[in-house]
Amino acid sequence: MFFALGIAGQGAGTAVVPHGPHLLGPLALVAFLCLASVLFLQSSRRDEPGGPLAWFAWGASALVFFSIGGMHFHLYRQALRDSSASILALSQDPGRHVLTGQILRVPVPRARGARFLVGVAREETPLGPVPVTGLVQLSARDVDPFSYAPGDWIRFSAALYPVRNFKTPGTFDMESYMALKGIAVSASVRGPLEIVKVGHGRASRFLGPARYWLETVRSRLVGGIREGFGEEGPRGVAMALIAGQREWLPEAEKEWFSAGGVGHLLAVSGLHMAIVALVFGLGARFLLVRLWDLPLYVDVTKLSTCVALGATFLYAGIAGFSPSAVRAMVMILAFGAAFLVDRPQVPLNALAIAGWILLLIDPYYLFSPAFQLSFAAVFFLVLYGTRLERDMRPVSGRARWKRSLYSWGVAAFIGYLATCPLVSWHFHRVSLVAVPLNMLLVPVVSLLLLPWLLGGAVLYLAWPRAGLFAWQAAGRFIRGFTSFLHLVASRPWAWSWMVPPRAWEVFLAYAVLACSAFLPKRRWMALGLGIYCMLFVLYPLERRAELSRRDALALHVLDVGQGACQVVEIPHGKVMVVDGGGLRSDGFDTGRMIVAPFLRARGHDRIDVVAITHPQHDHIGGLRELLNEFPVGELW
Repeated sequence: MFFALGIAGQGAGTAVVPHGPHLLGPLALVAFLCLASVLFLQSSRRDEPGGPLAWFAWGASALVFFSIGGMHFHLYRQALRDSSASILALSQDPGRHVLTGQILRVPVPRARGARFLVGVAREETPLGPVPVTGLVQLSARDVDPFSYAPGDWIRFSAALYPVRNFKTPGTFDMESYMALKGIAVSASVRGPLEIVKVGHGRASRFLGPARYWLETVRSRLVGGIREGFGEEGPRGVAMALIAGQREWLPEAEKEWFSAGGVGHLLAVSGLHMAIVALVFGLGARFLLVRLWDLPLYVDVTKLSTCVALGATFLYAGIAGFSPSAVRAMVMILAFGAAFLVDRPQVPLNALAIAGWILLLIDPYYLFSPAFQLSFAAVFFLVLYGTRLERDMRPVSGRARWKRSLYSWGVAAFIGYLATCPLVSWHFHRVSLVAVPLNMLLVPVVSLLLLPWLLGGAVLYLAWPRAGLFAWQAAGRFIRGFTSFLHLVASRPWAWSWMVPPRAWEVFLAYAVLACSAFLPKRRWMALGLGIYCMLFVLYPLERRAELSRRDALALHVLDVGQGACQVVEIPHGKVMVVDGGGLRSDGFDTGRMIVAPFLRARGHDRIDVVAITHPQHDHIGGLRELLNEFPVGELW
């Protein structure tokens, strides 16, 4: 935890993003997790002697890991800059450049085209090739993603752009998101005539043999899913659960999952990874115990555990080693390794190991919302699960089913509470139906749909026709549960926009939630959870009261790219928006992605006046979504 705190501190000190408040969320979260971990460990070791020397050892260890974390982030950031120095320098030159590079991952769709991750090797100039190295995210208009595969060498003419954030507080941290992929430059191709395939390579300095094999398997599965699922919606869900690619899911259906508070079902999560390990482990054990007298010479349970661990690693690779997949894989590997060497393992240790390994691989994971949400949810589930397990008495018969249902409801409720501060911080919304939907859909997706889809994937690799038949049947099932999700999530009472809490409010909410787990009596714990829920009612009221007390006029000129937008804060909490910007970019709405987050970050939940100066796209392009998301008093 202190290692992660050092990374967050170094990131805040060096302003990894132009507007540092982005870092206050992870900084507050990690600081709180450090405090809660120390309290948890101290409460679980009451029988061990302690004193000033023990606290000195704790403090010295914390300082050492804090320093190592800060140094690790600094060195990693510098190495990332050095590896992209030549392509970054080239992106400063205006005009288009002819580059040659290798496709490293399975291409994904984008609005009216495809997106590739390309390792650039050289620039083609009139005087000959010039070495240029670095990773580039290439967007190609009117290009079919299935026309290219991992390992293909391509030559393309593109405009290069350094990845940068909009300097408007509250907007998405694109720099950290792209740095997590090792990308510092993006490129755009205007049409299929500006990109051509020039060869294919199994391995290169960008793409190792093992990764090439995994990406080839992923590419084959993606092609099979496209063939096996006729409709866009079921195909997108299957792509997310098998290949870890959410880009195939239509934006409208992504919105259903987000509004219902079940967006994590589209990620390769810990529960999904555990199901894979369980299925392959039990299947291997079932076969091994029937192989002649093998159980007399080999520990079949440990051998099947090795099979299960291998299956989890393979599934994480097929899913593209996303942060949630790697976190779940490392936790399962930690538990499995402890079992293989006959050593006990506790969940918090496994969670800490997973976090440490992820941050050692890439410290930018800390600034990823997916990383923060998954670790916060698992941490509090472990914290409350340990606390409630001590109070439970053994039951049997019908009471066991009631106990299981009660435990599942408590887990869904605690997971919802654990993610609420970060969801409202990053996405400025809160789902009001997340708990019942999670109780209903998580078993359906994890215990039924996921094994069904993965079974179809195994069949497809061995016998394509059988795999396609299994997937076609699964498509009808996916249509059914997504229709139910749409029915619930589209209701106006299912979710609500929310003014994001401040950093200290996030810290306070998590401190109350953690302290409630240590209260000795259940009714006291329930009271603590009630106070925690009340905070989310009081925060917006406090911000609204603060706005009403302001007596100054403030003008904000927002960075909306090539366009114009001004926000005028009028005394006593009123606000006026003049124009809304508008980029001519497919899939990016300036009002929804820039202006609306800024207004909520300032504490506004309505707009009193919207003024339009003249009807050009770079002035009115972002107003449509802005009028949809906010109640508006007057339109000038």
